[in-house]
Amino acid sequence: MFNFFKKIRKKWIYSMIGIWTAFKEEKSLWVFLILFPILIFIGFWIKLSIIEWSIFVMIFFVSISIEIMNTAIEATVDTISFQYNVKVKKIKDIAAGATLIISIGSTITLFLIYVPKIIDFL
Repeated sequence: MFNFFKKIRKKWIYSMIGIWTAFKEEKSLWVFLILFPILIFIGFWIKLSIIEWSIFVMIFFVSISIEIMNTAIEATVDTISFQYNVKVKKIKDIAAGATLIISIGSTITLFLIYVPKIIDFL
């Protein structure tokens, strides 16, 4: 039983190291850390419902996860290919496209939640 918890602890530590590494290397992830507290403050100010908070939290964590996966994909293909390669560019562009899609969807969803509440509040 102790061995099980030791393995879980190691996985947790490795995951945290991976997240820290992604934040060190990918500056766009810091945008999330800047926007998150601002949006939380506004959310309390305009009194988001529990459903709206749930959507907000999911959007935040999915967006960060996709960005971290994009960073991992870029690091992987950079390790495999040391010089310019059309196929590597294609892989990196597709991964970046996934990040763009979730960013656009997240922004639209947050606008749909926040803007009517802010208008009602004012």
